[in-house]
Amino acid sequence: MLRDSNFPRFDVFPITGALGAEVRGIDLAAGPDEATFEDLRRALHVYHVLAVREQNLSPETFHVVARRFGPFSGNPVHQPIDGFEDIVRFIREPDDTGKVIGEEWHMDLAWLDKPPGITMLYGEVVPPVGGDTCFSSLERAYESLSPRMVALLEGLTAIHSGRG
Repeated sequence: MLRDSNFPRFDVFPITGALGAEVRGIDLAAGPDEATFEDLRRALHVYHVLAVREQNLSPETFHVVARRFGPFSGNPVHQPIDGFEDIVRFIREPDDTGKVIGEEWHMDLAWLDKPPGITMLYGEVVPPVGGDTCFSSLERAYESLSPRMVALLEGLTAIHSGRG
């Protein structure tokens, strides 16, 4: 596995050619110093999706880590857990077979006036197969467009609405 040597305070291993990296050697619950956390922010900027496995975060420590990335943008859709407006618990039991919100490709709350800059997910119980979340890069998608398509899109404005 290729390690990105630009991050000496912890290990960063790219997952794909487009985006995503696994981060090892950092304990988020221990409150990394500012230089280490700045490197984590930089890794997020470079790779856009980070998998920081084997963390033991309580709601309190999850909240503290999240605020170090920036302010909470609000969530008018989901009910938060008691005491933390910025934490939503999603529970999916093995016998649940119906659709769940966000099951298709989507951007979290992108229709808000000030959408979130990042989303943090914390898996408490993850099945051995399935239960995964896939990500895509709109930046890479745009970069792969033909010059003609870019010229066609440049003057357009899109409206993203949260209404059905």
